[in-house]
Amino acid sequence: SVIRNVAVTPSVISGPQNACEYIGPSGAIATYSTNAQGATTFNWTIPANATSVSGQGTNAISFRYPTGFTTGTISVTAINGCGTSNARSLNISRNNPSTPGPINGPTNVCANIAPGGTIATYSLAAVANASSYNWVVPAGAIDLTGQGTNTISFTYAAGFTNGSISVTASNGCAISGVRTLSVTKLNPATPSVIDVIQVQSCPNRIFSYTLSAMPANANSILWTVPLTPGVAIVSGQGT
Repeated sequence: SVIRNVAVTPSVISGPQNACEYIGPSGAIATYSTNAQGATTFNWTIPANATSVSGQGTNAISFRYPTGFTTGTISVTAINGCGTSNARSLNISRNNPSTPGPINGPTNVCANIAPGGTIATYSLAAVANASSYNWVVPAGAIDLTGQGTNTISFTYAAGFTNGSISVTASNGCAISGVRTLSVTKLNPATPSVIDVIQVQSCPNRIFSYTLSAMPANANSILWTVPLTPGVAIVSGQGT
């Protein structure tokens, strides 16, 4: 017996559903693909006025969306000598990026100021529908890296006192709202009253000196003791 087999409906179409990066003459090329058992050719239906089209008749098609595209559908049918399959479709939209979430990183930048300061790193969670990020940092920032991504690093210029860091997310469609983080140079607060306890008696007396808490904006404590023979810090410098 002879069986007449029409090509089966194509599989789910793989490819970008947000068209923003692929719109207009400067957009990237969007590629969509599928498969269908028994097919010898494929017929794609794509948005009107798409440009740089290639791959029609194969299981993968590439093109740029026309300027002004908002929403639409891509569909494909599989064809063989017996007929044409049912269509497989994929909805396409144009989605603007969301406003970035909170910026994570140091707000007191005393430890990150040149010369000698360590590198400050700022980051945020990936933004929905974003393909790039634009950061604005204080003037004179040194060795800025990561521009365009969701994480940047740099050292503050000597003489920095206060300012802000801001970031927007973008794609081929739009620029998001702005997220801002205020940064400043905060001097450490004066230490609290020192509490003293004798922990070892004569002849080698040892005393414990303690602050109630780390002073505000401080990350280390510098202790000094009398310049007297036999007097020395046993442990705890910096705490």
